[in-house]
Amino acid sequence: MPTWLASQWVEATAPKVPMISGRVVNMLGGSLAGKPMVAMRSTGIGAYPPGLASDVVAQHRGRVNPAGAKAMLLAVVGPSGAGKDTLMGAARARLAGDARFVFVRRAITRPAGAGGEDHRALSAPEFAAERAAGGFALWWEAHGLSYGIPRSIEDQMAAGRVVVANLSRGVLAEAAARYPLRVLVITAPIAVLAARLAARGREDAADIAARLARESALPPGLDVVTVMNDATPEEGAARVVAQLTRAAEDARRW
Repeated sequence: MPTWLASQWVEATAPKVPMISGRVVNMLGGSLAGKPMVAMRSTGIGAYPPGLASDVVAQHRGRVNPAGAKAMLLAVVGPSGAGKDTLMGAARARLAGDARFVFVRRAITRPAGAGGEDHRALSAPEFAAERAAGGFALWWEAHGLSYGIPRSIEDQMAAGRVVVANLSRGVLAEAAARYPLRVLVITAPIAVLAARLAARGREDAADIAARLARESALPPGLDVVTVMNDATPEEGAARVVAQLTRAAEDARRW
């Protein structure tokens, strides 16, 4: 859990509790008492020690966040051929103007006119410089490209919003260690996925099977919800909107 959210909890729940040598004393009692807060400066992110974020969530689950932060990072993932971009685009249009949600525009080392999602195009040197300056909350590399999630998501969560971001499965565990996280998996029946990938003509049957197996794995212990894209795009988008609305409601209870 990041230090900005921890600070809100301390202020709201225990304003008279002393801070001693960087340790929060009896902040919530039980398993949180006396655990140190540490700064993970190698990534530029303040964070709790491993496991403490889950302790905080567990102790706050079932009651309103006393600081009223109401924040959540909602990570969208899904296998190739699931129609994730189509459903998320439609859901974003339906929620336009809803202040509870922020949809992240990723930085990618890909030209602006290369197609695909609307992204902030950076050259490889520009991306490296921004990363070194701490400009990304999360970043990863895939298929010869670099992807970055802007640091500004922390300001949005501090303002109590649900931040919706398309993430790589490879950074989910890292994200969960830093932020209140829920994973939204958008998928489709295996036969549908295989048929869509085969229609692209880029891979043979063995490659498609390997890709689908690889893309189905998630790190253990995450809060995961699933949308099955097995109907019309309109119905799929409605299912996504329902999950996003549920996330905004659940964030009030973290």
